[in-house]
Amino acid sequence: MKKIEDMVVQERSAIAGKKTIGAYITVKNKKDDVRVIVTEKEFTNKSYIFHIPYEAWSARVKSTIEIPFDLNTGEPRRQNRWWDYQVAQGRDSSQILEFIGVNN
Repeated sequence: MKKIEDMVVQERSAIAGKKTIGAYITVKNKKDDVRVIVTEKEFTNKSYIFHIPYEAWSARVKSTIEIPFDLNTGEPRRQNRWWDYQVAQGRDSSQILEFIGVNN
């Protein structure tokens, strides 16, 4: 995890399962917004940064948020509601951190 000003950003890799590629973000016992950098590593090696407000997930999700990708191409499966909370995209995590003003 990286601390950016007063926010904690988690880093997750999207991994291939039997039917999907997905990044799984644990939210159990969290009481704040979810900020996460997800990197799809099977096909594209692209990274995406998300800011999911507490109000958007707290009533629906008990333990895990899944951010899915297409199993055959690695492209985002944007019909999933969590993609509405994507705030940036880059080639890798360091480019995203640079984009939001943080030097590694």
